[in-house]
Amino acid sequence: LRQGEDWDLWIRMIRSGVLVTRADHPTFLYRIRPSSLSFADRMTTEFVVMIERALAEATDDEQRRWTRAGLRRLRANEALSHSFRLGAAGDVKQARRAARQALRGDAHTKRRAAVMALAPRLGGREHERRLGELERWIKP
Repeated sequence: LRQGEDWDLWIRMIRSGVLVTRADHPTFLYRIRPSSLSFADRMTTEFVVMIERALAEATDDEQRRWTRAGLRRLRANEALSHSFRLGAAGDVKQARRAARQALRGDAHTKRRAAVMALAPRLGGREHERRLGELERWIKP
C-alpha cells in the first residue's frame, strides 16, 4: 500500500499507547507532481483499503468509532472524485448519484458535492480545468 504503510505505522503506534499531537508549524515539505499517487485523489482507494483493515483490527468501541468516521470521509472523497469524472464525461445522472454519496463527507467535501449535485457538467469541467492548471504549474 505504498504510503498506506505510513498510516499503518501511525495506527499501530497509537494503539500501543504513543501520544500523538499536532505541531503548530509545518514539519515537512511535500512535493507533488502529476505522476504522484496523491495527485488527483489517486491514493484515496489505497487509504480506504488500509482503514478497512484498521477497522477489522480495532480493539475497542472508540477505535471503531474513529475508524468508521475516517472511512466515511474517505468514501465520500472517492464518491466526489467519481462524480467529477462522470460530470466531465457528461453522465449527469450518475454524477449526481455519486455527488449524493459524497454528501457524507466533511464540510469541504459536502460543498463540492453540492455543486456537483446541482451542476454536474459544469462542476466536472471546472474540476478537470483546475487539475490541468495544477499539472502545468507543477511540471518539473
